[in-house]
Amino acid sequence: MTPLALSTDDLRERTTDKGFGLARGLVADKKVVHLVRRGASLHGAVRGSDLHPYRVTVPLTESGVGTPSCSCPSTDKRNWCKHVVAVLLRAMNAPDAIEERPSLSDVIAAQSPEALHAALLGLAEAHPHLADEIEARVQGQDYKRPSWDFGFDGWKV
Repeated sequence: MTPLALSTDDLRERTTDKGFGLARGLVADKKVVHLVRRGASLHGAVRGSDLHPYRVTVPLTESGVGTPSCSCPSTDKRNWCKHVVAVLLRAMNAPDAIEERPSLSDVIAAQSPEALHAALLGLAEAHPHLADEIEARVQGQDYKRPSWDFGFDGWKV
């Protein structure tokens, strides 16, 4: 993988001292359990206090990184959470740990309509809550999660 256009100092500037220390601890404790680069995004999974690992997505740009996202409940919008920082620290310190995969767009473009049909049906069968979203999106409609859906989607990394 091309090295990230990011330094440890850059990470320190985007989180609190406590968050940086906790992120280093997550890396040292091998809590960053999955790193994948798909096209221009880095995806990671970090084991935390929740049953399922927190999912991190970091858009990669030529000048560094875009605004990352994490599935953790952190409410601090000014600073990156410890999971984002842990994923980036691990990626910076162990680039060989990153699985390189084609962008999802490229994967989808290479599939037949039959394969895509089977994949969507398989997803809906394995994750029934996705059926409504798939239906809305293939009909060109916006999908809004119901108010009773608190965001748990059952995906396992």
